[in-house]
Amino acid sequence: MADTEGSLVEAFDEENIELGNGMAKSCLSLCVQYKMTSAELAMAYITFCINRNDNDFVLEDRHLEQFTLYLDGEKKNKKPLSDSTNYHLYSKDDLDQYGDGLESYSIRKQDTTRANPVARTDSTISPGGTLLSPGTPGRSPGAPTWKSPAATHAFAQRPQRNVVQVALNGDIPRIEGDAAPMDVDSGVTTERVQVELMEGGIKTGTRFMYEQLQDTVASMEERILTFADALKEQVGIAEFLPVHTATQEKGFIVGRVVCDGEGRLNERAVLLEGSVKHSGGRRIRLELRDVPRFSLFPGQVVAAEGFNPSGHCFTATKLYTSSAAPMSQLLPAESDAGSTLSIVIASGPFCCSEDVDYTPLKDLLGYVEEQKADMVLLVGPFVD
Repeated sequence: MADTEGSLVEAFDEENIELGNGMAKSCLSLCVQYKMTSAELAMAYITFCINRNDNDFVLEDRHLEQFTLYLDGEKKNKKPLSDSTNYHLYSKDDLDQYGDGLESYSIRKQDTTRANPVARTDSTISPGGTLLSPGTPGRSPGAPTWKSPAATHAFAQRPQRNVVQVALNGDIPRIEGDAAPMDVDSGVTTERVQVELMEGGIKTGTRFMYEQLQDTVASMEERILTFADALKEQVGIAEFLPVHTATQEKGFIVGRVVCDGEGRLNERAVLLEGSVKHSGGRRIRLELRDVPRFSLFPGQVVAAEGFNPSGHCFTATKLYTSSAAPMSQLLPAESDAGSTLSIVIASGPFCCSEDVDYTPLKDLLGYVEEQKADMVLLVGPFVD
């Protein structure tokens, strides 16, 4: 279906691009010239604006010449597909043809050189595990079919299955059986947990993965300042010092953990990047030999208490990694058996590295059904 001025205007409106007077006809000519659809042309103009750091997304006559040059450059840089017919280009029809073999996609590599050297040299392997000739989309005659061996993983042989390691408020009695508090016929009238939908979220017109550098910096700055304000109220800190300030007295600094160099973060390669407000975004080496126990990762927002006699290295004596208030302990006398809530929290991955049968997830669902949990919270990663 050929594009029209109406469809082109609609495509640009969907991407929140404002067209100037008479630009619909010019853009339609560009679609014909570069063999593009209205949606493709709109996306190309968004990329063109982002490369120019132009956040207005308005197409007027003064932009047309530069946009045309951009399209010419993209057309020259686009590499055409090879005209070689030696190999078959797979499509959705081929995937449907070998759909049965895709269920056992994990294939153990086997040496078949001695058994069939010709098939190993002149054939390729399909996703289902079948040897195929380079020029044919079907199965190669006489080629063997490989089947995935049964995967044996350590998950099924784990020694401590469903063993409770730590119980929080274990002295609170639980409701056993089907007479749960949520059942109206049970006669329990206690108020349950209320779920409230928070306002906010992604606004209309937000462009996915089109974050500007200044937006990323502002987000990191907000995280540091929010953490600092919450920690001031919790610990009673008067003020945070700039990370590069030399002082013989004990002080507090706050910032983001950064790794000094490439590779993994270790005790000798920890830098603290201060906020723009307190430290102008400067970094300082963090000495942790006097901290008895800690766990850090790059990008983590922390606060440190210690000394900085030289202004180049901060010797920390204590780290603050969380600004959350301590968890309240529910006393047995205050508890009510009719208001308990059973929550199961599970952390992934929920499949083993050998296959995608989701054996851990099935085992978890069996445990949830057995315990009759009221709520299940799954934490990623979901796939290994």
